[in-house]
Amino acid sequence: MDEHVGPVRRRAVEVCAQQWSDALIDFGPYNTLLHFKDTKRATLDVTDAAPQALASLLNGRATRLASLFPASEDHKAAWARARGLRRKMVELAEEQGIDAGRLALGLVCVDPPTTRGSRPLAALRAPLLLQPLSIEPRTATENDFVLEAVGEAEINPVLLYALSHQYGLDGDLEELTDKITNAVDECADLDDRTRCAYEVLQTACTRSNLTVELEERLVAGVFSFDRLPIVDRQPDSKQFTRRVPAVRPRVVGTACPRSLPSR
Repeated sequence: MDEHVGPVRRRAVEVCAQQWSDALIDFGPYNTLLHFKDTKRATLDVTDAAPQALASLLNGRATRLASLFPASEDHKAAWARARGLRRKMVELAEEQGIDAGRLALGLVCVDPPTTRGSRPLAALRAPLLLQPLSIEPRTATENDFVLEAVGEAEINPVLLYALSHQYGLDGDLEELTDKITNAVDECADLDDRTRCAYEVLQTACTRSNLTVELEERLVAGVFSFDRLPIVDRQPDSKQFTRRVPAVRPRVVGTACPRSLPSR
């Protein structure tokens, strides 16, 4: 960095670089990746589903909704929610070209810090792990569905970014992501994945004086991004110290469509 650059100018550039990064992510109340809310039309809670059927779903096998909720009344309520959720997933896929259906494994609740920044932050209630989910009708009348969790469960990257850049979580974000990923991969029992991931995150949050709790729930929902979910690296303020550019720094990725609030 140029030795003639003063600390005031250097700090101003660093603030701008951080603002540009934050502008790529929606921290508002409608981002379900940070502020999850149960709704009748866009969420399906399978936490208390039939254990054998739930194990089948978590192991990546196509599982009937009727198997998850064998009782008549429970099944009726579940397929109404599943139908609404699937329609929202199809709407986003057809109109905006995104696959937003996910199974959330665990919800992390974080109290905001009381002394950080001039604007108060809202408490977080965010998915911890996310796994792609497909929901297909089994009948023409859509009174039963087949659910399938595909791919691998991964840490919610927007949660970690928000904790680091908005809530004061200390430490290297990439290193923390790797630790959580390794903890999940090393879990012998799929039922323990959420707990293994949470223990790593809890340790990091406690070290940063953040109060965090885990809701051990399994919830199907729509989880999409408002802007870019993450940037490949933080803008290097050193590159802009000599002359603050008129345009924003380049980021890698494809802009994700606007997140729709759950209804």
